[in-house]
Amino acid sequence: MLVDAGVRAGVLIAPIVPGITSQPAKLERTIKAVADHGAAFMGSVVLHLKDGTRTHFFEYLAQEFPSLVPKYERLYGSRAYVPKAYAAEVRSVMQLLQNRYGLQARESSSDGEAGPPALPAQLDLDWSGRSAPKP
Repeated sequence: MLVDAGVRAGVLIAPIVPGITSQPAKLERTIKAVADHGAAFMGSVVLHLKDGTRTHFFEYLAQEFPSLVPKYERLYGSRAYVPKAYAAEVRSVMQLLQNRYGLQARESSSDGEAGPPALPAQLDLDWSGRSAPKP
C-alpha cells in the first residue's frame, strides 16, 4: 500500500538467525518477495545475543533445535555478536541478492557487522554553577 501510494519503502530483515533463517535459498525467497512488492531498499542484521536475550534464546534453541546448540556455542562463544568473518559472509550473500533483485542498501542499517554500534558522544556541560554567558 505504501509503495502504491508513492512512498519509497524498504525492509529491514532482522534478525538473520544462523542455521535457521540464514540459508541463501531462504534469504533469496524473502528478498525476491520484498522486491516483488516494490521495496526500494533493504537492510539486514545478524542475530546478536546480549545477556537476557542470550539466556532465553539458548533455552529455545535447546528445545527446538538441539543440534544447533554446540554450533552456536562455537559461533558466539561468550560474545553477543558473531565473528567478523561470519558477518562478512552474510553481508556478501545479502549484497549479491540485493543486486540480483535491484534493491539498494539501506544506508543507516546495521549490516551485520560484528560488534555493537558506536555510542553517541556525550557533550561536556559546565556544572560549576556559573551562569551561561549571555549572547
